[in-house]
Amino acid sequence: MAHDATTYAGVVIDGVTTIRWGTDGRMADSAKTNSGYYVVLDVQQEQVVAFNDKLPQGNGLTSTRVIGIDGNRWTVKVRDDTRMTPPTIGTTVSIMDMLGVSTVNTLRYGIVVESGYSSAVKEPGTRNITVERLTLVEGTMSAG
Repeated sequence: MAHDATTYAGVVIDGVTTIRWGTDGRMADSAKTNSGYYVVLDVQQEQVVAFNDKLPQGNGLTSTRVIGIDGNRWTVKVRDDTRMTPPTIGTTVSIMDMLGVSTVNTLRYGIVVESGYSSAVKEPGTRNITVERLTLVEGTMSAG
């Protein structure tokens, strides 16, 4: 069966073309300056669970589970670039919702809650940025 190849920036995928590929555009406008964007090396997204309660019935066995989903957390690893100004803690950034909590590949607003730096011998430096989007805080922002 013939099919078209899917093309991303610098990558052509042939065969199963419904996979998501790479990190391009995952941290959309978060650290842009007039010189460009960070190179995103790795993104991890998870839901933030506020509580996970098990409620027992009369003889002590669990009959009900209540899970409070408090929002989402992204851990983003980027290549350090001295031309870029890293987002600071408390900064609002745009980031891609890959879990599809509402709609997959939707840009969301979040707040930078952690920012770190890593380096190793003969390796380029990296920045580690943690972004959260809490349902009742950033989730109420109008555009995202």
